[in-house]
Amino acid sequence: MGVPGFYRWLCQRYPLIRRRLDDPSKPRFNNLYIDLNGIIYRAISATNFKGPLPTTDFLSELSRYIDLLVQVIKPSDLIFLAVDGTAPFAKAKQQRERRFVASSSLVPGSFDRTAITPGTEFMLEVHNHLLSFISQQRGSDLSWSKPKVIYSSVFVPGEGEHKIMDYIRENRPSDDWNPNQVHCIYSSDADLLFLSLQTHEPYFVVLREIDAVFFKQDTQPFEAKTSSVSWGADAFEIVH
Repeated sequence: MGVPGFYRWLCQRYPLIRRRLDDPSKPRFNNLYIDLNGIIYRAISATNFKGPLPTTDFLSELSRYIDLLVQVIKPSDLIFLAVDGTAPFAKAKQQRERRFVASSSLVPGSFDRTAITPGTEFMLEVHNHLLSFISQQRGSDLSWSKPKVIYSSVFVPGEGEHKIMDYIRENRPSDDWNPNQVHCIYSSDADLLFLSLQTHEPYFVVLREIDAVFFKQDTQPFEAKTSSVSWGADAFEIVH
């Protein structure tokens, strides 16, 4: 049985592992960790972005989605935002090979996704926008001003999910670490299920867009955009 098959069997056998976010019995969350690269790709698709530099529509959708996650989770202690920085040497070598192939087969008129790489002008513009957005939200929204906010930018080495895990591992031995806090991490990558298990934190959930087939739910587009995620907790599921 492969990983996807085992995962589906596990969820069917133990239904409390996988739940809708609008389930009344969901926990209260202390910490929210967001891997921003997945949201960047989602904003590109939602706005049919062509590039080369960020547009107002793209940046607005990027901000909307980040704020959506914060509003539906409402963490009490921490918001941790992480963008992929320079990858370790072995992964960087693999990325160069993949992106060389991707750039040579680029469809004319489409967005060159190799721009989502540390050191590009595109990522510098995204970084400046995120700084401004976080500052604005901290000064105007209680959901942002109450918890501590950490932004690990594209200038900090390491992939986003690993920078998040490093933060947890480094702070876990401290005396003021609360062993009963509930962590929530947003990412569509399946490896987050295993990375979160490796933290050995007893209360850890992965936040994902809802599987409409699994939960038998029809998705509706948001404001005529191609995004199927509307403003509400019913658009997400959590995996314990």
